[in-house]
Amino acid sequence: FIVTDATNCLVLTFSRDGTFVRAFGTQYFLPELNQFIAVRGVCVDGDENIVVVDSGRHCIQVLSRDCATVLRTFGTYGSVVGRLIAPTGVCVDSAGNIIVADTCNHRIQQFRADGTFVRAFGSIGSGPAQFNRPSGVCVDGAVCNEDVV
Repeated sequence: FIVTDATNCLVLTFSRDGTFVRAFGTQYFLPELNQFIAVRGVCVDGDENIVVVDSGRHCIQVLSRDCATVLRTFGTYGSVVGRLIAPTGVCVDSAGNIIVADTCNHRIQQFRADGTFVRAFGSIGSGPAQFNRPSGVCVDGAVCNEDVV
């Protein structure tokens, strides 16, 4: 199991029986350590890397399975496509694309595994294909979360 703890700014891993394994992050933001400000959504990609949403840094971080290494970080604050404002949800599709609920931009964005922008859809509103602060995403055949685990 992988759990994001928003208040303590941690990603925690547990064995299948619920035994604590390890934690990554710190309650105090240390930019030189690439730590989290407001960790939210989490999922696992096809290589068993951990994909984490840091809503406070407006980015996605991909960690090694053991949480020992930040493999890559992408995303930056902004409203143009490819940028994020307070994202919360994330999942990975069968092709390895990372799909993000870009909450305060009121849209869903898709990125390649390396962080390259692919596409975005949605806008603010209550009509068809419109969102008001989407917080979760999931695709058929993917294991992902709807909100903070």
